[in-house]
Amino acid sequence: MRHNLGTEDRAVRLTPIYSGALRPSLQALLSALADIDFGYERALEELSCGSIPDLGREQVAQMLQEQHRRDRAP
Repeated sequence: MRHNLGTEDRAVRLTPIYSGALRPSLQALLSALADIDFGYERALEELSCGSIPDLGREQVAQMLQEQHRRDRAP
């Protein structure tokens, strides 16, 4: 079922929920989190292409996951 939203509905939906002054800080935070996620994904990809035995690979993957979690923590 498709609903047509009136102009008022769209305006309310697009209203920011944060102060415009926060925008640069939010963008910087999102950029930092994206860099952390990219580094984690890259490390996992390198790990999967490497010659580490499966048991060692699982341990390294777990260490990477723990480091990723710490890096993203506030």
